[in-house]
Amino acid sequence: SASVVLSLLPFFYVEFLVPTTSHPFLERKIGVEKQKNADENKSYHNAAMQSVVTKKDNVLQKKEEQNTLLKSIVEKKTDIYETGVFRRIIERVESHEDTCSSLPVSPDIEERKDTHAALWAKNTTTGLPFLPEFGIARAFKDWLSLSSEEKIKIRSGANYSPPALHGEEMGAGECRLPPSSSCHVSNVTAVLMSHATNRLVTLTLGLKGIASWSMVGEIILVWNSDRSLLENDKNGQRLLYWHNLSTHPLRIFFSLENGLPNCLLNRYHPMIQPKYEALMYFDDDGPFFSEAAMSTVGFELWRRNSDVQVGCFPRNIRFNSKRMLEAEKEMTLRSIQQAVSSQGIGAEMQEEVGGKVGDGQKQPEFIPTCRTTEGEKLTNNYNTFPHFAAHFILPSGSFLHRNYLCFIFHPALEELRRYVLDHPTKPDDITMSSLVSQLSGKAPRVFPRRINEQKQEAESNTAPMLETPAEEQNRRRLLWTDNMDIWAEIREEAINSVNGYFGSVNPGSVGWCAGTEYHKEKKKFSKMEKHHQCEPYFPTLNLVPWINEGMLGYNQCGL
Repeated sequence: SASVVLSLLPFFYVEFLVPTTSHPFLERKIGVEKQKNADENKSYHNAAMQSVVTKKDNVLQKKEEQNTLLKSIVEKKTDIYETGVFRRIIERVESHEDTCSSLPVSPDIEERKDTHAALWAKNTTTGLPFLPEFGIARAFKDWLSLSSEEKIKIRSGANYSPPALHGEEMGAGECRLPPSSSCHVSNVTAVLMSHATNRLVTLTLGLKGIASWSMVGEIILVWNSDRSLLENDKNGQRLLYWHNLSTHPLRIFFSLENGLPNCLLNRYHPMIQPKYEALMYFDDDGPFFSEAAMSTVGFELWRRNSDVQVGCFPRNIRFNSKRMLEAEKEMTLRSIQQAVSSQGIGAEMQEEVGGKVGDGQKQPEFIPTCRTTEGEKLTNNYNTFPHFAAHFILPSGSFLHRNYLCFIFHPALEELRRYVLDHPTKPDDITMSSLVSQLSGKAPRVFPRRINEQKQEAESNTAPMLETPAEEQNRRRLLWTDNMDIWAEIREEAINSVNGYFGSVNPGSVGWCAGTEYHKEKKKFSKMEKHHQCEPYFPTLNLVPWINEGMLGYNQCGL
C-alpha cells in the first residue's frame, strides 16, 4: 500500500544516496574515479612540464642558432681582412704543394729534359733568379707571426702606409677586400701613368676624351719623372694647366716628389689617394677605347663584379702538361656553370654549356702548377685576346677596386714587388693581375673592347694579333722592336716565376656571352684553341646581357 512504500523511503534514501564505507560497490566506483582524476592531473602536469621543457629547448636552440649565425657573420667579416685572406691563401698554397708532391713522376719527363721548367728556372735568360716556388705561403706566415707592435712599426715605414686611408680600405689596421658588387658606385677615377715627353701627344688626346665621359669624376696622372720635363714641353704645359684648373678633373701625382722611384707599380700605390672606389686604367700610349665600351659595358660589368679585376685586354696562359690541360677544361666548364646558375639560368641552359643540374654549385678551383716535381712550364699566348680561359688582364682598359691598392703595397709582398723592379720586362701587369686573383680567389672578368654600331653578319670569332686595329699595335710595340724570341722568352720567365710563387693559376675567365645564345662551343679542344668563344667577338649593345633588362646579370644592379 501507499503507506508502506512511504515508510520505506527513508531507508532507501539513506542506503543508496548516503553511502557508507562498508558498501563494496561504491568503494570500487569512488576508487576508480579518484584514480582517473589523479591520472588526468598527472597527465596534465606532465604535459605542462613538457611544454615548459620544449619552450626552454626552443629558446636554447634559437639562441644557439643566433650564436652560430653571429659567429658565421663575424668569421665572414673577418675573412675579408688581410689576416683571414692570407690564411686562406696559405691553405691553398700548401694544398697545391701537397698535390704536386703526391703526383707520380711524369713518364715523359726525361724526353722533355731540355725544356724541363725546373732546370730552365735555374738557368734563366735574364740571369734573374726565379721567385721561390710556393714562396707566398712563407711570406704571409712570416708576416702573421709578427706582433701587433712589430706590424705597426713596419707599416709606418716609407712606401707602405698611405698618409690617409678611406674608411672601407682598412679595418683594425688591416687591408680589406672589396665587396663582390658595388652597385652604388656611379663615378670612376681614371688612372694614367707616364715618365717621358715622347708619349704626351697620345696621352693628352686620350686624356681629353676621357675627361668628357660622364662617369669620370677624377683623372690621376702618375708622373714618374721630374716636374721640369712637363714645364718645358708644350703638351706637358697643357697638362699642368689642367692640373691647376679647379674645374678640370685632372690631378697630377708627382712620384719623385712623394719619395717614390720611377716604377710601373706606382699607379697602384695607395699614396695616389683616388677619390672613387672604381679605378679605370689606361697606358700612356693607349689604346684608348670608346665610351660605349668602357662606360656602358665595362663599368657596368665591374659594378656587378667589383671584387675582381675587370678588363678588355685579356691574356691566356698555355700549359704543357696533360694534367693542367684537363684541369683547365674542367675549370672553364665550372666557371661557366657558376656564372649562369648564379643568375637563375635553368637546367636546359646549364646542360647546353656541358653540365648537369647542380653542377653550377661547384666552385672553380685554382690549377696547381708543379714546376719542380713535374717540370710543368707555362707559355704566354700573346697572339689572341680570348674571352674564355683568360688568366690575366693587361692594364689598358681595365677596372680595379680601390681597396686592392692597400694589398698591392703590403709589407708582406716586398719580395714580389722587388722582382717586378729587377726584371727586364717590369712585369707589373702579370704580377698585379695574378695577385688580385689570388686575393679574391677568383679569375678576372672580361668584356669586349669594341662595340659595333650595327650587327654584322660575319664577324671574326677570334682576334688574332695581325688582324687587330692600328690602335692596338702600340701596346705590343715592344714585342716587335727587339728580338721577338728573346722578349717572349723573358716574359715567359716572369709568368712562370710569378705563378710559381703562388703555386697555381686561376681557373680562367668567362666571356661576355656566357649563358646566352651567342656562346659557342668548339668540338675540338687543344693547346692552340679554346673550347668556348663568343660569336660575334665584338657585339652590339643589344647583345651584351648585363646591360639589357631581362638578360643575364642585369638584375644584379640594373641601370
